Amino acid sequence: MAGELDTTALAALLASPIMGQDLAELLYDPTDLRATLHEVPFSPNLGSTGVKMGLYQGDDAMASTADTSSVANTALGTGSVTLTVARQSLAYELTSLSALSVRDPSFIARLAALCVRGYVLRLTDMVVATHSGFTANTAVGVSGVDLTVDNVYSAMFALQLANVPGPWFASIHHQQYNDFQQSLRGELGAVQFRTDTQGVLRIGSPGFKGSWNNIEFISSDSVPTANGGADRDGLVYGVRAICYTVAPPATQDSMAAASMAARVEGNAVFLELDRTARAAMTAIISHSWVAVSEMEDARGVRIVTDA
Repeated sequence: MAGELDTTALAALLASPIMGQDLAELLYDPTDLRATLHEVPFSPNLGSTGVKMGLYQGDDAMASTADTSSVANTALGTGSVTLTVARQSLAYELTSLSALSVRDPSFIARLAALCVRGYVLRLTDMVVATHSGFTANTAVGVSGVDLTVDNVYSAMFALQLANVPGPWFASIHHQQYNDFQQSLRGELGAVQFRTDTQGVLRIGSPGFKGSWNNIEFISSDSVPTANGGADRDGLVYGVRAICYTVAPPATQDSMAAASMAARVEGNAVFLELDRTARAAMTAIISHSWVAVSEMEDARGVRIVTDA
């Protein structure tokens, strides 16, 4: 039979597929490591882009002193870490025609939210970039070999020898966490039926995976490679191993000539609109002034295992 009025025959009368009302996000890793860090307050307008935090070591014990003898002074162990903030930015730009064509009226607000999210993702990248700098404790793992439960125990033992207090964290790549789960499946005896073992064997979203042996496991695809890409450079660390500071962008308000300026994400991100009238385009721009640094070398142990 011929002459049917199917969609092919009526193609000239039909519109192209029209976007539905819903917008769904594609996959990404939202891991936020701020809860594992020590935040150093930044005071603006003090004449410097850096903040220096003093460190001291109060581990001097009293010594036996004879009666009537004068006690000698003991030198206090001191150190410091300097955090120098630098600008981090993210921008999206769209034409007015695009803005009026998108069916979602909150699309511009969505882009603004992505700019703010970009601050968190950038901070995570900066934190995991410090992993390779932890050298006081010998790295655990073997290049090209999967991470094992024994590797985690070795990191634990090193932290205990270094007197590292908790809470403790393991920031490792997804593949390293998969390998850890695979190794944990074969464990017998002391840890086989423990509740925390069962917990970390379950599937979990990117980021916090669970607690095992009092270590909070965090999995992120931002964890860098090592040894020419053959391995991943994870880290097991205690509190105050890594620190960061964020310069509040409040003083930027007087410099903003845009149609909109706002301080968001706990006063850490400066968000503004930049309108290019002649081209009928609007840019959504975000800035943050951040610094991340290793705080004390002995508080971390690298886990370098197969990628």
